[in-house]
Amino acid sequence: MEKMKILLVAPIQSFTITDEAKFFKYNFPFYGINILATILRERKHSVNVIDPLSYYLNTGNKYINLAQHVEEEIKNYDVLGISNLASVLNRHCLEIAKIGKKYNKKVIIGGVHPTIAPKYLLTNWLNLIDIVVLKEGENVLPEVLSRIENGNNNLGTSNDLTDIQGIAFVKNGEIVINPKVSRVNMDALPFIDYTQYILPHWRPRSVAINVTRGCSFKCSFCSSSFMWGTIRRRSINHVINEIKNLCTEVKPDKIYINDDIFIPDAEGFGILQEIKRLRMERGYDFELLFRTRFDRARKEFFLLYKEAGGKIIEIGLETSSRLRGKVLKKDLCFENMTSNLNYVKEIGLKIYVFIMLGLPGEKIEDVKEIWQTLRLMNPDGVRVTILHLYPNTPMWETAKKNKKLTEELLLKLGSNKDFLNYVQSEGKLRQIKLWQRLIMETFNKIDMTEELYREQYKSVWSFNKDELEEARELLEAE
Repeated sequence: MEKMKILLVAPIQSFTITDEAKFFKYNFPFYGINILATILRERKHSVNVIDPLSYYLNTGNKYINLAQHVEEEIKNYDVLGISNLASVLNRHCLEIAKIGKKYNKKVIIGGVHPTIAPKYLLTNWLNLIDIVVLKEGENVLPEVLSRIENGNNNLGTSNDLTDIQGIAFVKNGEIVINPKVSRVNMDALPFIDYTQYILPHWRPRSVAINVTRGCSFKCSFCSSSFMWGTIRRRSINHVINEIKNLCTEVKPDKIYINDDIFIPDAEGFGILQEIKRLRMERGYDFELLFRTRFDRARKEFFLLYKEAGGKIIEIGLETSSRLRGKVLKKDLCFENMTSNLNYVKEIGLKIYVFIMLGLPGEKIEDVKEIWQTLRLMNPDGVRVTILHLYPNTPMWETAKKNKKLTEELLLKLGSNKDFLNYVQSEGKLRQIKLWQRLIMETFNKIDMTEELYREQYKSVWSFNKDELEEARELLEAE
C-alpha cells in the first residue's frame, strides 16, 4: 500500500537544449535525489523526481524550466523535497520552495549548501522551509517523513523534532541545529531505481555512480570534508554489482563515477581491472569517466582506465603554481603531471582541464601563466569558473579575515544572493569574465557543459572585438 506522495526536485537555471545527443551524453539522472527516491520507494512511498533529464524525457520541451513543471505537478503531492547542490542554485531553489508553499505543502531542503549554511537559509527562508536535512539524508529523510505521516502537523515547531539528529528547523522563533549524523554504510545503499527515466528516446544514456564519499585532500576552497567527513569507500564487489545491474536494467552508454576524486591506489586499480574484465567477458560497451589526481597516478593506471572504457581524463589545474600552493593549498607535482600528460596523449586519451579565476591575490602574471600552461598542454576541453565562497571552508575564513565578508552579506547569502565571489568589484569581475571567455573560446574543442551553461555565459560575456583582442595580446605577451 502506497503511503505518502513525495516530489523531489533538483533545481537548476533554465536553459535551452540545442543538441539533444550532447545533452543526453553529458546529463545524467541526479544521483542524490534518485538514491533518496529509491529508498523512499522501498518504504512504499510514491515518489517522483524532477531534474533536467526527467523533465525533458517526459515533456519533450527543449526549454528546461523546472519551476513551471513543479507548478503543474505539486498539487498531487504531500511533500516537496529540494536538493540544493551549491550556493549558485539558491535563487532557483527559492523559486521552487515558493511554489511548494503556494500550495501549502511541507517543504524539506537538503544537499551541500543547506548543510554548510543552514543558519543563513533558515534566517532568510523562514516562511518557505519547514526543515533542513544536513549532510547525508539516506537515514534522516525517512525518519522525518515518518513524523509527518504520523500526524506531526506543526512541522518546524513541534517538540517531536528535537530528537531527530541531522536536521535544522525553527522552534519558537529560534533556529535549532541538530548536526550529529550517523555516517552511511555505502555498501548498504540500494542500487538506484531508474524506471522513470527508461524511455525509448533516452539515447545515449548516461548514469552516475559513487565509489567514495569525501576527499583525502584539503583544498581551501572545497566543502567536501565538511559535508562528508573522512573518506569512505564502497567495496569493489558492491561497485561491480551495481555496474552489472546498470548494464542489465539501464544499458548505459556512459557511466560517470561522480566522486570528488577517484583514488588511483590499489583499490582504484582493482575497480578498473574488474570493469575491464566485465567488458571482455560480457561485451559491455560503455564509456567510463571520472576525476582523479592526475599527478598522483602511475602510467599503468591510465592505460587500465582506457581499457576499462575511459576516453577523457579530467585535470584540476586550477590556477598558477604560486596560487595553487599558497592560496588553494593544493600540492600538485607538475613534473609528474607533465610526464603523465605526454603518456595519456600517446595512448589516445583526451584531456579536459578545470581552471579557477578570481582568487585572493591573483595578478595578471598568474593568468598569463595559466594561459601559457594551457598552450603547452593543448587540452581538448577546458572549463573556467570564478571562485565562489562556501561557508565552513578555509577560503571562507580567509575572506572574513580580509574583510571580504561582512555580517550584512552573510545574512543575505540565503535570500537574494546566489553566491558570493571572493572578487566583488564589478570592474574587476568584468575583467575576470573577459579572461574566462578568452580561455574557454581558445582551448575548448569539446565542452561537456555547453548545453547547460550556454545561456548563462551569453548573458555575462558581452565584450566587443577590440576588448577581446587587447586582452588576448596581453595574455600572450612574453
